[in-house]
Amino acid sequence: MSIFSPQNQSIASNRTFLHLFNSLSLLFLGGILFTFIHPFTEGFSFIFFAIMAVIGSYISLFYAWIYPTNNWPKVFAITFLLNAAGLGWRVALEWGEASLIPYLTLYRTGSYLFLTPLLITAVYIFINRVIHERTRTD
Repeated sequence: MSIFSPQNQSIASNRTFLHLFNSLSLLFLGGILFTFIHPFTEGFSFIFFAIMAVIGSYISLFYAWIYPTNNWPKVFAITFLLNAAGLGWRVALEWGEASLIPYLTLYRTGSYLFLTPLLITAVYIFINRVIHERTRTD
């Protein structure tokens, strides 16, 4: 039995916790790291970009545990909605501040809303294909 199989007891018993952890991580990171992780723009920080890439990889791994079959549209939809909610939360908290105005262009918000879920979904697909190919050959 694989660690990614749905019958795995540790994953089955912690499914709610994994969903809650992923949701809160995406919600808070979607709001906090919005202004720092967009390359080639003002305010970009490679450290925050690396932090988001590492945490996005962990979130993808948790989604691979929750959804062991290749259910990537559901993962993309969940991460897109939570990322959009985090961005909306950040904009609502800082509404009226002049410091956020340069970051609210259509290019930056649109690409941020799609690139983070695309990264997480791509890593999820890679993890699922690599892990499930290995477990089928064993």
